[in-house]
Amino acid sequence: RRIHDLTLQKKNSPEQFQITENSVTFWPSFGSKTDSDNHHQAGWHLKRNKTKNLNAVFWVKKLLETSQSRRSARQDLVSLFITTRGIVRDASRAIIAGWIKSCFKEAGIGASPGSIRAAVATDQFSIQGRDLDEILQKGNWRSRQTVFKHYFKEIAMPKEDIQRPSDYFQCI
Repeated sequence: RRIHDLTLQKKNSPEQFQITENSVTFWPSFGSKTDSDNHHQAGWHLKRNKTKNLNAVFWVKKLLETSQSRRSARQDLVSLFITTRGIVRDASRAIIAGWIKSCFKEAGIGASPGSIRAAVATDQFSIQGRDLDEILQKGNWRSRQTVFKHYFKEIAMPKEDIQRPSDYFQCI
């Protein structure tokens, strides 16, 4: 999904956020690039992954636990992502993108946060043979032409079977 879509994740009500031992579900607030009067992006259902570094359930719980003391400073704070220093407020798209860039740099990944959407879409379609409609929904795209024109890239086949985080993501 888009980085901006992460700013739409709220944790204040069961209608927008549910977490169990095996999954975390988000119903993003209205405001995605493709949201309109007759279209709203699908919910996000992320399943538990056996690999801790890829386990969204573990990391969302850790995020909430770690940020609890900052969150208590403001009762009206409902965003999943909040600032980590300075005035306590919702984290902006730019702040979240900075966090992702830092993680990529630390992991030795020389790509922009937005380029991950293209890589995942290409992998899902070209290598895994997933249905294009499923890819459109998971990526929150409305146009096949947009995906083919701007996101699908030529890639080399992986030499070994790899575990993909996208296998643990389901639109609902």
